[in-house]
Amino acid sequence: MAVLMKRIYTADSIAMAWHIRNVLEQHDIYAEVKNDRLASIAGETPITESMPEGLG
Repeated sequence: MAVLMKRIYTADSIAMAWHIRNVLEQHDIYAEVKNDRLASIAGETPITESMPEGLG
């Protein structure tokens, strides 16, 4: 069964993205962080593609 994920948050920092994910998980909402390792290429890609995102 495929799980559909929806972007619910775009964070200004990696720490905030992980914090939001942890809060969601504490409320039994599966979530994952995407793009949390793209900060090193932020100048080479559009900013909207390299910001950390929370998916739930």
